[in-house]
Amino acid sequence: MRRGIAFERDAVNLETLDADLRAAFGDTIVGVSLDDVGEVTRGRVLVAGDWTPEDEARLTDLLAAHDPSVVSAGEQKRARRDAARVTLAAMIDALDLSEPLTNDPKLARLEKAVRLLLAERRD
Repeated sequence: MRRGIAFERDAVNLETLDADLRAAFGDTIVGVSLDDVGEVTRGRVLVAGDWTPEDEARLTDLLAAHDPSVVSAGEQKRARRDAARVTLAAMIDALDLSEPLTNDPKLARLEKAVRLLLAERRD
């Protein structure tokens, strides 16, 4: 049996909340949906199985304790990847490619490949 349990919060980090609820309740959490309305975020936790009043009380406590400023592992990974992309883009933009960089044949092939990739990136 599936049903939705509604909640309201000032702010929600959906990814972190979903992960926290799944860690606490396992497969009985089907998902979390949000509907931002003004200053209040309304949401619904879709649950499966038979829930006791104690389960619902625990869920309510977890929702109340939710800290939207806590960043999930996935969000941290994406932030690190995005920062690396910005750094790489700055390094690429700073390259002086007006002259060949090497006379070594192996490195020259690598340089050619990089130049082709950079040309695609700039187009």
